[in-house]
Amino acid sequence: MRQRTAGFSLIELVIVMAILLLLASLAVPRLLDAEQQAREATAATFLRHVQAAQETYRLANQEYANRFQLLTEVGQELAAGEDVVVYSSYIFRLGRPAPDQWWCTAEPVRERARNKYFFLNETGTLRMEMGKLATATSPPAIPGG
Repeated sequence: MRQRTAGFSLIELVIVMAILLLLASLAVPRLLDAEQQAREATAATFLRHVQAAQETYRLANQEYANRFQLLTEVGQELAAGEDVVVYSSYIFRLGRPAPDQWWCTAEPVRERARNKYFFLNETGTLRMEMGKLATATSPPAIPGG
């Protein structure tokens, strides 16, 4: 009769590893989706901060800012000096076609085909497109908003 030693057999270890891999394969996609949703929410929030800063700037200067640096609430936080900044895996571009108009876009840095693109201008309606650049004619990100 053989005496059993303490420890796990190879088959027991393989079964445990298979269970762990199965659990990981179920959890990782959900984790990545939650991470992407958080990035998109951060981008939309940043655009709302730009909107508030633009209105503050307009009240003080009778025109909208054409650079992030001029928007003290936004520009100083990011140490931005120009019309493009990268924040939270999004590229933000700021434009001012006329003193009484402005726009800001947010485009993802990576995985562009599956991510949301955002657009916001002086009208205050946040617009969104999936997989392509959002513009003033894109549908609102929140219906009715």
